[in-house]
Amino acid sequence: MSINITLGQINIKSGDVAANLECVKTIAQNLPGGSILLLPELWSSSYDLVNTPSICKENQSALKELANTARLAQIFIGGSILEEINGEVYNSFNLISPKGEISAKYQKIHLFKIMDEHIWMKPGQNAVMVDLGAVKAGLAICYDLRFPELFRHYAIQGCKLMLLSAEWPVRRINHWKILLQARAIENQCFVAAVDCVGQTGNAVYGGNSLVIDPWGRVLAEGSQTEEQLLSADIDINVADEFRRKIPALDDRRPEVYSSWR
Repeated sequence: MSINITLGQINIKSGDVAANLECVKTIAQNLPGGSILLLPELWSSSYDLVNTPSICKENQSALKELANTARLAQIFIGGSILEEINGEVYNSFNLISPKGEISAKYQKIHLFKIMDEHIWMKPGQNAVMVDLGAVKAGLAICYDLRFPELFRHYAIQGCKLMLLSAEWPVRRINHWKILLQARAIENQCFVAAVDCVGQTGNAVYGGNSLVIDPWGRVLAEGSQTEEQLLSADIDINVADEFRRKIPALDDRRPEVYSSWR
């Protein structure tokens, strides 16, 4: 049971929704049907937060175009954008199906105050999982990576794949690599995580997009500075095998530590 995942490690043009959309559409049109294209956090605009209202409006049209692109290419496309919902702005991860429909919508739960997210956005309130047919996947965005509770929840609910969209800075790129491997190993699942490259304001992003298997082995890894498409075929049976050999999820003792704060 194999799934193809492509990580679109791009250099996001700050505030230029049209240019970023065209870049993504070009990538999508050249991928094999049935694959998953994962895009970085705020792929359409990066952290041009002072222009959030206008970007949200542009993103409405961009999301419709992206849905049509997914339908024509017969692929899944996922990544986060600034999105206004019922008068509130969220950092919203939309996963679009090959039918051109939004299969799942996850709002970033943990807002990153260093980048002023809490000023411009509201935090999400729900973990979101999606059935991709061959596998159940959990969705997350960037700073969520530092909160293992979210990923453990996904694993307990049967997810064997985590999809993470990020804009992770180069100065903390070592944390990125270690935490991604930890999330994969401790939850006995695949982790596909895409970062961007380039610079927005004072933030320099670190690339190093990764696909990691449940044993912590790196299946695909991006450079630190170059735009790249990284592809990996993941065999979901590997997660099943690992969970049988080391049934750590079954050996949890939530009655002992679930009340810890």
